[in-house]
Amino acid sequence: MTVTTSKNCPDCGTMLNSAALLCPSCGRNVIDVTGDKAGSGPILSNGGPRGTTPYWRAAAAVAISPVEEVTPVAIWIALASAVTVLIGSIGPWGTISSFFGTLTVGGLDADGKVTIWFAIVAASLALFRGLGSAPIWTSVIAFISLGVTAIIGVIDWSNVANFIDSYEDGNTLSLAKVGWGLQLVTIASFVGCAAFVVHWIRRENAA
Repeated sequence: MTVTTSKNCPDCGTMLNSAALLCPSCGRNVIDVTGDKAGSGPILSNGGPRGTTPYWRAAAAVAISPVEEVTPVAIWIALASAVTVLIGSIGPWGTISSFFGTLTVGGLDADGKVTIWFAIVAASLALFRGLGSAPIWTSVIAFISLGVTAIIGVIDWSNVANFIDSYEDGNTLSLAKVGWGLQLVTIASFVGCAAFVVHWIRRENAA
């Protein structure tokens, strides 16, 4: 006779299969949560009903599972990316050199004063998520924040490039380039967004 069991996540109440290691709704580790039997059957030596995963085997699976190794790393990468965006927001976004000298446009003189706040939000939420003290929806907000900084970075990078081209065509400038601050903001934003996507995919596969 087939024996099926189920259990509920103690945090969000989602009904789970007895063999589930993580709750797909909130991300809680539910390996230590026991469930009610939906049928009857002999008890195995591991203390659970037939058809369920032995506790020691499930614990070993969590210990060696690549999900448990990759997911935290993805969150810390997202955190590092958000901090990098913050640093880039106060760095130079454009440098223009001419016969009369060098003009540097800082991030806080442009849209860096906007991206810095989104970076703070993303970094804070990624930190809380990485420490396990925040629900999974916080990573969605952090992802959106980095998505906004990525869009701003691409637009401003394009604007600076067009501005540089318009002057270089007239041979007015000796040197013009996009500043490292804008480069950090744009690249780190995309890296952070990718890290959150990896985090969600691995969590979904673990459910």
